[in-house]
Amino acid sequence: MAVGKLTPLGDPAPNAPKWFAVVEMIRLTVDQDWLHKATKEVAKYWRQRRERAHTRPVSHGALDTFRR
Repeated sequence: MAVGKLTPLGDPAPNAPKWFAVVEMIRLTVDQDWLHKATKEVAKYWRQRRERAHTRPVSHGALDTFRR
């Protein structure tokens, strides 16, 4: 959704659940070009997320205060 490949119904808040029209989803599934682009975007998202997880130091949040 962040790259504009899907448009939710209505005007949901950023943190609200998103709903999509089934007929639009079915139409998009037969569009091979759209599927290719969407698949590349999903792979890119997860690749970037894994890279961020490996580069940032692990913080244990509240556990760090108890270990002192």
